[in-house]
Amino acid sequence: MKKTLLLIAFVGCFTLINAQTKPDNGWWCAAEVHTAGFWYPPKVSNGVVGLSFTNGYRFSEYIRIGVGFGILASQEYGDYVNQSPYKRQAASLPLFLNARGSIMSQESRKCVPYWNADVGYAFLKDLFFFDAGIGMRVGGRRHSFVLSANYFGQTVEKHYQKEAKFSNGILFKIGYEF
Repeated sequence: MKKTLLLIAFVGCFTLINAQTKPDNGWWCAAEVHTAGFWYPPKVSNGVVGLSFTNGYRFSEYIRIGVGFGILASQEYGDYVNQSPYKRQAASLPLFLNARGSIMSQESRKCVPYWNADVGYAFLKDLFFFDAGIGMRVGGRRHSFVLSANYFGQTVEKHYQKEAKFSNGILFKIGYEF
């Protein structure tokens, strides 16, 4: 029993010392505001504005994995069924898995390119979605502003499934990561 406790204490101390000497490892968080424009062929366009929060673990400067949640507000123009213009507003609550990382080391730079990807589900609208993109991180290794342009895709609501089952577009994100 004493050997087990001693081994646990040794591993705990080693992990703590290692975490303090490697500032790239450990917990991280990001808060982002995003906007998107996407379309369903042939006559419906949609604008989206959202806010998301992501928490996760930083394995290194090049890979971070996290879970995020937020709120998305959308406004749709057009109608598949009646082919008449209308405006409809909706909100959803996305829950997603996030992966991101720097493309090059930020040790001696204040601005580096980075990549990011999200895969998740938006409750209230019952939509599967994903996005992937590249952007810039400006700041330090642990605290930085992020700006990215992403390809965004999602399944289409049941109302529109008469002609299309998928929509896509461009998503822009701006946020702060720490």
